[in-house]
Amino acid sequence: MKQFFLFASIELVSGLLLTNVYNSMIGVTSWGTGIPKSIETSR
Repeated sequence: MKQFFLFASIELVSGLLLTNVYNSMIGVTSWGTGIPKSIETSR
């Protein structure tokens, strides 16, 4: 049972980490260009 919770927590943390990495690399570059239109797009 302990092993299940260990693997579940590792999976959750890695998912959150990969989401943050993706947003930092891909999302920010598309939102940071063309400021007036990028704000409308992100909404």
